[in-house]
Amino acid sequence: MKIFLSTDFSEDRLRFTAQIGADGVSGQPKPSPQDDGFYSVATLRKHKELVEFYGLKWAAVRMAPLEWTYKWMLGLRGAEEQIENYKNTLRNMAEVGLNFIIFNMHALRIYRTSSEAPDRAGSKATSFDISLATDSP
Repeated sequence: MKIFLSTDFSEDRLRFTAQIGADGVSGQPKPSPQDDGFYSVATLRKHKELVEFYGLKWAAVRMAPLEWTYKWMLGLRGAEEQIENYKNTLRNMAEVGLNFIIFNMHALRIYRTSSEAPDRAGSKATSFDISLATDSP
């Protein structure tokens, strides 16, 4: 079983993932200061080593941050630079032994109006409320 981490590659999250019996994770690491439009080898290696420390496999990189990809998704000026940066991410992934990226071509991603909606057992969830979205820009 694989668990989606989103951007939470914390030791607590990885430990819990291993404890429940998962064998791998997917996720989108938060960019580090050396990541300038693409994931550096250092960022990818650091996250991969952390995942492996807990006996897990980093099965897939979950896309790249929207600010690194929206221009080529929408055909805007600067698209070619973003495409080249994306290729750098792919090359850097290959260098550290990561061979699967989950590609998402939704320019708006998944539309939500809240990330604080109450859910079971006091947890928080994302939600969508059309009345809140109607007047959005």
